[in-house]
Amino acid sequence: MSETPVAVMHMNDKGRTVIPAAIRAAAFIGTNDELVARVAGPGIVVLESRDAIRARIRANAGPSGGDMVARLRADRVAEFEIESRKPRKPERSAEESAAIGEAMLAELGL
Repeated sequence: MSETPVAVMHMNDKGRTVIPAAIRAAAFIGTNDELVARVAGPGIVVLESRDAIRARIRANAGPSGGDMVARLRADRVAEFEIESRKPRKPERSAEESAAIGEAMLAELGL
């Protein structure tokens, strides 16, 4: 059984540090990979690749094998049905809108 590599790293005066090769290899981080840094608490910085973030979000999104698009569409349809049952304000005529606009401009001195 292999252990997860651990390394002590130092930050230079410009705030830069090097991730040791053993850590990069164990985390499958390659040359020129883009990493996202976030603060997880005092003295705790987490570095993640975009692929790792996507995988984490997908894993936390719900039951595996679920069709997220179908769930989103169903949610939108349900929201539309609820909104369509609400009473709507009567729409203004073009003349009413123009009069309101003119009153606003007059109040602004324009």
